[in-house]
This record gives sequence, C-alpha cells and structure tokens, in this order.
Amino acid sequence: MGWFWWILGAAVLLYCGAVRLLAGKMAFAAVPAAGGVLCILLGIGMLRFPGNPILMGVSGIGVLGIVILLILEAGILLRARRLSAPAGKPDYTVVLGCGLRNGETVSRTMLERLEKARAVWQGEPLILSGGQSEREKYPEAEVMARWLMEKGIPPEKLMQEGRSRNTVQNLRFSREMIEADAGRPVGQLRVRIVTNGFHAPRALSIARVLGYEKAWAVPARTGGLAAPLYHLRECLSQPVWWMRRWKMKRTERGRGHEKAISSDDLSGL
Repeated sequence: MGWFWWILGAAVLLYCGAVRLLAGKMAFAAVPAAGGVLCILLGIGMLRFPGNPILMGVSGIGVLGIVILLILEAGILLRARRLSAPAGKPDYTVVLGCGLRNGETVSRTMLERLEKARAVWQGEPLILSGGQSEREKYPEAEVMARWLMEKGIPPEKLMQEGRSRNTVQNLRFSREMIEADAGRPVGQLRVRIVTNGFHAPRALSIARVLGYEKAWAVPARTGGLAAPLYHLRECLSQPVWWMRRWKMKRTERGRGHEKAISSDDLSGL
C-alpha cells in the first residue's frame, strides 16, 4: 500500500499543477493538492515502517474515504441523468454563475453554462446570478451579461444578480428579483435553472426548499481539465447540503419564503 499512496499523491499533485498552468488559478485546487501531499507522506511512512499499526489504520481510513467519494459521485451522476425538462416556455431562466478564469474572464465551466442557456433560450428573461469574490475583478453576472450580449441576446432580456457568493444565495437572490419583476410568488412561475450536470441535482434540491415549485434544471455538459476538480468539490458539498437542508426547510416554513434565510454553501458553482 505504501507505493499506492505515493503514486496516488504524486498523480494528484501533477494534476493540480496542470490545472494551475492550463486552466488558471483555482482556490479549491489547494484541497486536493494538500491531500496529495498527505498521500505521499503516508506512502513514504508505510514504505519506511512496514506493518506500523497507526499507518495501517490511517491507510484504511483513506481507502474508506475514496470509496465514499466514489459512491457520492455515482449518486450525482445517476441523479443528473434522471433530470427532465417539461414542455413549454419558462417564465424565467436562471443561469448560475461560477468562478471566473484568472478572476476576470469567462471560465470553461461558465462558458458551458452560457452556451447551454443560449441554446435553450426562448425569449424569456434571463437572470444571471453570480457575485464577486475577493479574487475576482468583476461580478460574475456582469461577465456573463457581456458574453451573452456579444452573442446577440438583447440587453433588456438580461437581469443581473451580482450579490450571491454560493448556490443558496444564487437562488435566494434570484427569487427576490423574479418576484419583484413578476409580482407573483416564485412557486407560481415556471423557472428553468441552467448549470452543469454535476451541480444540477443539488441546485434543484435547493430551489425546491426555497419555493421554486415549478422549477426544473437543464444540465450543461462538463469538460476540460478542471472537470474532476469540480466533481470532487460537488461530492464534498453533498453531505454539507444534506445536513443543512432540514434547517432550511424549517426556516422557510417559519418565516415564509419572502424572508429568505442566510446560509453559506460550500460550493460557489
């Protein structure tokens, strides 16, 4: 097992380095990079001290963690495949933002979402949801709006939500904009949510809790070198969402969805 952990750790570090070089700086890449370093240290320890019970125990925990991640990933993929879109035109489409490339331009993942939104657009208002992190020069909503206008989408059809910092806030603040514009509760409106396939099941689950009763998700394909990184982050976000979901439901029932909850979500996708 010593060689297994050493090789795995080296492969993870090489992958993170390639992502940094070819796809730009991504803050979350530090998580698997740290994991890669720990794998190498574990491998070296097991090679130097074979049979050490502590190292064997740590190795077992590591294997269990890998198995759990694989199970979570399988669940995400299966739920994404089951997503379906109803016939007819939506009242609104919400495009969820994600990190900008080098903090200022459209990233590969954002491009996939924008291309999908443009492909399915039927003339309804497009709500572009994404704020600005400390590492970004512009709000994600602003960058998305520029891209869509360059592709011929009329500016009057674009509504920018530039405050959100995570998926819960994406849908919470978009709900406020929809209800202010339509003059009706979001639960009475048909809302299409555009995001990547790996993110779509959780985004739709959050939308349901926030009162999007007639919403559906349209998954965009996910490609590029950074795709495994996004999938890993989504796997880690799933348990966090499961733990917070019951609290969100209780809060929504107690306050009514007009008084949106505040919640931090692990994922910014």
